[in-house]
Amino acid sequence: DEVERLSAALKQCAEHGKGSKETLEKSMAELAQKHEQTKAMLSKSQHHEMELQAQIAEVQSARVSLQDKLSKQQAENASLKEDLQGVKAEDFSRTSQELQSYKDEVERLS
Repeated sequence: DEVERLSAALKQCAEHGKGSKETLEKSMAELAQKHEQTKAMLSKSQHHEMELQAQIAEVQSARVSLQDKLSKQQAENASLKEDLQGVKAEDFSRTSQELQSYKDEVERLS
């Protein structure tokens, strides 16, 4: 009677232990799967971050290039403006001299 009771208790303990072992193995398998998924997501995230950093570097390079072109264009515009002012001054001087020559000629003929 006592042996049967202990045998039943031992059998129950063995089944409980087996169930706990199976639950533990299942939980460990799920945990390993989640770990692999997390690693994959992290890798994908890091790859995406590297792509974004490359795009940022490309945009910054383009910005520097555009600023350089703008500076060159502004310098060229300033130079053209100076040239135009010089041409206007020369034209004004030549026109004034021609006008004076005409006046002198008119006075001489009068």
